[in-house]
Amino acid sequence: MASYKDIRLTDGFRIRRTIGKDLQHETHYHDVLEIGIIERNEARYQLEGADYFGKPGDVFICRPFEAHWSYNTNPAAPYHSIMVLFSPSVMDRIPDGNRLLIPFYATHWAAPLIPAETSCAQFIREAANRARSAAERRSVAWKTQEWIGF
Repeated sequence: MASYKDIRLTDGFRIRRTIGKDLQHETHYHDVLEIGIIERNEARYQLEGADYFGKPGDVFICRPFEAHWSYNTNPAAPYHSIMVLFSPSVMDRIPDGNRLLIPFYATHWAAPLIPAETSCAQFIREAANRARSAAERRSVAWKTQEWIGF
């Protein structure tokens, strides 16, 4: 059974590092888009009743209101990841920003796992790392860098 998790985002988005926990837990859902990029060790994502196993560099996409949870595959080696959370409504701030959401809501939605070796996962990983680094440094343009992937 899935439960609702109320996530409040400042400015409609958040980028942060996370460490997985070896906890069995019911899945949860929320009203934000979640992108998880595995940095170290391995993780198991449970999404809508299916299990996906990820390694460093893999990207997981959890759409709003899609039940999910992630676990360590090895209790002695928790996975580390970058988590990007954002409200789809923030795309209204970008000219034609709603077009950027089309892949997330397409009827032909593929598996939520984007393998590390794909160019898409590599681009997402690089953009998330630059944005996270800028946010941690609190550089002058860190919010802009989060938006455009520099």
